[in-house]
Formats: sequence, structure tokens, C-alpha cells
Amino acid sequence: ALTLTQETMISHFCQIFNWNKNSTKHRNAVNFTLQVALGKKDIKEHKSNGNEWFDSTIYNVLNTLNNIDIDILENFLLISTWRNTVNHAKKGDRKKMQKEFPDILTQFSVYFLKQKAAKC
Repeated sequence: ALTLTQETMISHFCQIFNWNKNSTKHRNAVNFTLQVALGKKDIKEHKSNGNEWFDSTIYNVLNTLNNIDIDILENFLLISTWRNTVNHAKKGDRKKMQKEFPDILTQFSVYFLKQKAAKC
């Protein structure tokens, strides 16, 4: 469930950023870009910096992210961390994951319903 949620969110962000959701480097850049938007990373840290696709869109992408509820962005990063914890057998608070995941999934579902309604 964590992997499916994370991958769905990555595809969604690629779509709203006008990035190719089938491109590994575009998909990999999503997590980093959200960290930049939340002030957790500096844009200069990106190893793809200097690639035209990234440099030409990053500031528009960051502006787009300013219009998304910060809880959605933070919970996406949390889901990504949890997914790595579970899939790679890392240490982590699995009870917290089990307790909080349903609420986060509901939050994402509401977000997607609002996005769908806005397009209509």
C-alpha cells in the first residue's frame, strides 16, 4: 500500500509539473523537489542540476507547489520514508505507520477528489 501510494503521488506530481511520468530521472526528482519546497534541501544539491529539463522547470514547479497544502507535501515525504523503511527492512516505528497511514491515505483521497472536481 505504501509503494502504491508513493508511486501514485509521484505520477501525480510529474503530471502537474509537466514532467514525463515515465522518466526515471523525472520521477526521482519529485522527492527532491518537494524537499526543496519545504526548505529541507537546497536546490543546488540536485545531482541533475544543469540538465535542461530540470533547470527550465524547477521554479515553475516550486510555484505550483506553493498552491498545494503543505500537509500533502509533508505527508508525501513521510510516506516515501515509510515505504523505504518497509521495503528495505530499515529500522522505523511500524506501529506509528500502521496508526497514521489510513488518515494520510484519506487525506490524499480527498486531495485527489478536489483536483478532479476542479478540472470539471
